[in-house]
Amino acid sequence: STQPKPKPTGLKGPPPRSKPAQEEPAVDGAAALDALVPTPTPTEFAVGSTVAEWSGLPGGGEYDYALDQTLYKGEQCGVWRMNEDKTFTRIE
Repeated sequence: STQPKPKPTGLKGPPPRSKPAQEEPAVDGAAALDALVPTPTPTEFAVGSTVAEWSGLPGGGEYDYALDQTLYKGEQCGVWRMNEDKTFTRIE
């Protein structure tokens, strides 16, 4: 058994290298979440605009409950009146 072993047949060399995985760009989690949350700005609502419910009102206001009407108002969001059907219309 001093004879060398025969070389295996059918070998074609090492397997091809796979392409290196491209690195995904880093994502800022907070910025990604902020992009998903709609944040209306005062310029998006002109006087006369209507939103379907209270959740559509821009942030930064406070409710003012009067005998004849309910208003939502703030420096940045303007003045909104609640209608009988619970929608809100911007009046100022």
